[in-house]
Parts: sequence; structure tokens; C-alpha cells
Amino acid sequence: MCSQRYTYFDPDPPGGAVAFNGATWYATIFYNYNKHILSSVKLRLSELMGNPNTITVSIRLHALGKPIGSDLSSGTTDGNTLPISPATELREINMSPYQLSGYTLYAIVVRAPTGVASALLWWGSPSAGEHYARSNDSGVTWTSFANTQFHFEEWGDSGSGSVDKSIIGDKVSLEAIRNLEFVYGGRNYISKSGIWVYESRYHRNV
Repeated sequence: MCSQRYTYFDPDPPGGAVAFNGATWYATIFYNYNKHILSSVKLRLSELMGNPNTITVSIRLHALGKPIGSDLSSGTTDGNTLPISPATELREINMSPYQLSGYTLYAIVVRAPTGVASALLWWGSPSAGEHYARSNDSGVTWTSFANTQFHFEEWGDSGSGSVDKSIIGDKVSLEAIRNLEFVYGGRNYISKSGIWVYESRYHRNV
């Protein structure tokens, strides 16, 4: 199976950044429409003149603007190889496989618990309806902030989400729709090898 992007927030240009290390953690929230197997997460990151060391990213459930429960999936990346701010990198972090449920809110939780210095997590311009959360005690308690979202992409294995064929009709051949794209009801659908998959752009509220 190949990996494809399912949910993302891609601000252009980035609006700013927050610093994290030690007990200071951040989380960004996304709504997953299609059931699929998570494979990786991409975040816009940079180094703030020092050694953030290992950065851990995980997926948790979400409620009331905050992550809840334990990690469902996790992955790490070497924060010491990030570019120094103001340069940034959209860093891909491979995640342990986990099946995300459809129509469910999740949180991407980011931290650098052993960092000597901070890493930076970049966010977009203020956008109504979006929010993120911060913890100052290693994820024990969280504070939610409205109208801001971090730059992220969530990738997973293709072929696990699909659209009812009544949307496109049953007289259209697979070859005709392969690798095409259309919008239906305000939502963006992309054909991957003849399988229609909904790709949500969360900050568009689709």
C-alpha cells in the first residue's frame, strides 16, 4: 500500500511559532473523516539555537479542546538536525501503525522532554474555529487556545476510505476517474488508483 495525505492544515505564510521542551508540550487538533491506518505526521519545525534532542509526536483522543487518554500511536525525530530559526522544515515523523476511526477528533501531541534548548512549532494565521492546546506539566493538564492551528499533515495507507459510488455514478470507468480530483458538497475527493478518498483540509471546515 502507498501512503497519502488525509488531513492537513497548510498556512501560507506561517504566522509564527511556539517554543517547547521539557515539561512544555503542545497539541494540535484535527477531525478525521475516513477510517484508515496512520503512517506518518508532518510538522513545520525548527531549532532555537541549542539541542532540543529527541522530539516525540503522538496521537491521542480529543475532548473539549484538549488531548485525553494515553498515546494511541507515536514516533520520534532528531530535533538536533532541524534547521535553526527562522529557517523551517516540514519534518516527517514515522508513526507506529494505528487505525484512525472515521468522524473522530484526534490530537497530535508534540514534546521534547530531554531538550537542553527549545524547538519551535509553527502555526498559521488566526483562523476562526481552530484551536490548539498547551501543557506545562508534561501532559497532565492542558489549556486550550482558540482561533489558531499548527501546520500539520497527517498521512496514512490508501484504500481504506471511500465514497459512495452514487456521488459519481456507476457509468464512469475507473480509467476515466483515475488520479483525478473533484469537489462535491464542499468536500475535496481525490482518486488514488481508482479509489475515491476524501481529503479534508481542516481549517477550511469542510
